[in-house]
Amino acid sequence: MKVFRDDMALRALAVCGAISRETGLTCAGRTDGGGAQVLATMTVMAYCRNIGIKYYHTPVQTIEHATVATGPQEWESLFSLGTGESRACECGLPIVTLRKFLRRPLLWRRPCVIQVKHFTGYMNTLPDPFSSIAEEIRSKYRGAARNVAQNASVAVHIRRGDVSHSGNSGRYTSNEAVARTVACAMEHLRRHGRGLDCAIYSQGQESDFRIFRDLGCKLRLNEEPTDTIQSLISADVLIQAKSAFSYLAGLLNKGIVIFEPFVTKGRKDWKPIDACGNVYLNGVSLNMSN
Repeated sequence: MKVFRDDMALRALAVCGAISRETGLTCAGRTDGGGAQVLATMTVMAYCRNIGIKYYHTPVQTIEHATVATGPQEWESLFSLGTGESRACECGLPIVTLRKFLRRPLLWRRPCVIQVKHFTGYMNTLPDPFSSIAEEIRSKYRGAARNVAQNASVAVHIRRGDVSHSGNSGRYTSNEAVARTVACAMEHLRRHGRGLDCAIYSQGQESDFRIFRDLGCKLRLNEEPTDTIQSLISADVLIQAKSAFSYLAGLLNKGIVIFEPFVTKGRKDWKPIDACGNVYLNGVSLNMSN
């Protein structure tokens, strides 16, 4: 709650013209997963665009779960959020934390870069989060293009590895609940006469996901994160987990996005999953040409 109050306090100062026009924001200081860091950067970018304050880019520096093939540079290159933006480390302005900036009014009129970790709280107050930068972030994205194929592609992200019944259980969804969502989506596509190819993206052993094999899904397990997220982004139908990783994919996906509500508010056109894993797609058509 304190972080959210600071977000709104800064907004009030910017809107009333109390801070220097050269002062801006950068997202830095995180060491979690690559997807979470890119998403956090997008919250700061959107905040800046919404209130008319300058954005300074700080590249991803350190990530959890880095591999030889997928490190900070690969995440940075894939989403290229720094393209066309000033760099915080090169602008010559002092970098201060948001709390320090707010507590020292003498800084308000002095150009500086304010370092924050995210603005998720602010984004959750908006009717349609990220709408102000949706096309911008898609234009910067350097991943694989969406394939136009005869069959519809359904990509399902299931969060495992760092979540379970007993650990981080608030982000855990059972296989049975996910399978109900998958079955709803598949039935919707079949009613509209579409063939489909469904793939499960997760971590673990094939024996952990036998229920999805029975539904005819292909298992794509333990792949490189940047390969997986490109598959989620390019799918015709994306079924998200309670995860910044697949939330990020949803922001760039141009198909149907099925959203499992958690701490971050979904986009206005996403289709929510209920507590039992059901999703209602009546009236939703699949445009394969985008």
